[in-house]
Amino acid sequence: MVKVTSERLPDAQVTLTIEVEPEEMARATERAFQSVSARINVPGFRRGRAPRAMVERLIGGPEALHQEAVERAIPDAYERAVGESGISPIDQPRLSVESRDPLVFKATVSIAPTVTLGDYKAIRLARVPIEVGYEQINGTIERLRDGRTEWIEVARPSRAGDRVGVDLLGVLGAPALYDAAGQPVMTTEGREVFTDDKNVEIEIEAGGSAPLPGFHDQLIGISAENEKRFTLTVPDTWPTEAQRGQTVLFSVKVHAVKEPKVPPLDDEFAAAIGPYESLEALRTDIRMRLQEQLDHESSHRYEDSVIAEAVRISTVESPPAMVSREIERLVGDFERSLSRQRLTLDQYMQLAKKTIEEFREEVRPNAEQSVRSALVLREIGRAEEIEVGNDEIDAEVERIVAFVGDGKEARRTRQALSRGVERDAIQSNLRNRKVMAALLAIAQSAQGDDTAVESASAVAAESAGAAETTAATPPND
Repeated sequence: MVKVTSERLPDAQVTLTIEVEPEEMARATERAFQSVSARINVPGFRRGRAPRAMVERLIGGPEALHQEAVERAIPDAYERAVGESGISPIDQPRLSVESRDPLVFKATVSIAPTVTLGDYKAIRLARVPIEVGYEQINGTIERLRDGRTEWIEVARPSRAGDRVGVDLLGVLGAPALYDAAGQPVMTTEGREVFTDDKNVEIEIEAGGSAPLPGFHDQLIGISAENEKRFTLTVPDTWPTEAQRGQTVLFSVKVHAVKEPKVPPLDDEFAAAIGPYESLEALRTDIRMRLQEQLDHESSHRYEDSVIAEAVRISTVESPPAMVSREIERLVGDFERSLSRQRLTLDQYMQLAKKTIEEFREEVRPNAEQSVRSALVLREIGRAEEIEVGNDEIDAEVERIVAFVGDGKEARRTRQALSRGVERDAIQSNLRNRKVMAALLAIAQSAQGDDTAVESASAVAAESAGAAETTAATPPND
């Protein structure tokens, strides 16, 4: 038997104070003795037959046996306490022993959170349309034009907008010697190399600051087969602290100077990009694609604002266990995005000069908002009695499988998605899409429209089967 008192804490947590009665502790001690006795060898006795005093002496005394009994008693006592208190934990408890005689311990655990919905049926948010501007269209065309620019070698000094092919060497430290022409003498002896690149092409930008401020300006006015040596200062904002404020001596050997030959904006250019009969047809297609992309992004922002308003007017607890899981999900997503850039999480942390724990704390507000949003959507789904049937789940499985193709991989995917956690995740995703569709229908309806919720149910049912929109991208060649 156990004695239990419970204390409700903020953020859907409960602390149970549990006292194990002496009779139960005695039984736990006997079980501990039998287990220890069966594991150790006592000279002159078969395993499990030695007197308790001898067993205790061999394992470190009565306290060691008592500790074994405590470790055995706590799990059973916790399970009984949970049953008697009527709570439903959603994670493992955090335990602390308050007393050993009698055994009293505390178990703090997250429970299913309480969500008190605000008047979400009164939410009305205007959706502001966003139209593609001429600057966006022209910017896309210029990027396409840049991709078809030819670079022609020229026999003249370089200027801004040119490309130069160079061998580049930079060493830390002011020059110690100068030649007869007043040029600093380049030497690497006893100096730290700042940069060393062969046969690289640099596009000269007036005021360009890579690798250091002022570097691009120094490249203006050099002809092919010439060398220029000059010094620059590492800025105070440089990531490597030890190099800040130091002088860098550069040697630039120019192999070639090239100027851009930009194609004219005409119907011929449009035909080279794709199946366009004219430049105007290309512009029209770019406008359409950009508008689709803007509409897609606008839809996501509008959905986020509607969810945020539903959360704002509701009272929602955020259990630490759920927030922790969401933090780990966000960190995992970020790590996968880094891997696509061939970076590890550790490498990113070194570049950002932060620890993984600091990063976790940075994403905590997003995780908390995500948890609150999910809980509010789930509660709205319950209030509106929105359900997802097996036929809908099966249809979604088949939609996903269709992207895989046919054959063995499709069969494996179908089997994996049709059971257990994966099927539950699909069901949850479909329900959220239905709830979101219903909430959007309410938010976009006229003020005081009593039919908003009824029509929202139809919108939700239709939306659940729809595939998510893919963001449009401008044409490319």
